[in-house]
Amino acid sequence: MLNRSLIQDADAGGWWQFQDAREIITVTDIRDVLSALREIERRVDREGLWAVGFVSYEAAPAFDSAIRAHAAGTLPLLWMGLYPPPQLVQLPDCRPAARIPQFRWQPSVDRTQYEQAITTILALTVAAPRRKPRSMERVPRLIPVHAATCAA
Repeated sequence: MLNRSLIQDADAGGWWQFQDAREIITVTDIRDVLSALREIERRVDREGLWAVGFVSYEAAPAFDSAIRAHAAGTLPLLWMGLYPPPQLVQLPDCRPAARIPQFRWQPSVDRTQYEQAITTILALTVAAPRRKPRSMERVPRLIPVHAATCAA
């Protein structure tokens, strides 16, 4: 099976190409997310491997039980490939020769539903207990904004 991951690095002037994964780790059970991440970190440190992949939003409760998320769908909660060190590569010019089609986005809710949802979100945000984020020294103040000023 061909397994290759590419990550663009503008500072390096190319793409980091990861190939020939030593192992692919996939997690579908929320109870296994943290132990899998610990194992990935151990292997990266011990074996000099590089971890490339993702942790889905639906895995958030694994990090903080106060967080509620939608049930996971068909996408894994965590997918990581463990790779040897990457190579910096240049990709061919992939600009389309033909004109790119224009899409006309259509909202899935009407204006009234949208404004009710924004009002609910703001009310819940203001009513929520304040918790200091782990990565910030201070929390910015919530500034209420009327939905009409945010949507065109």
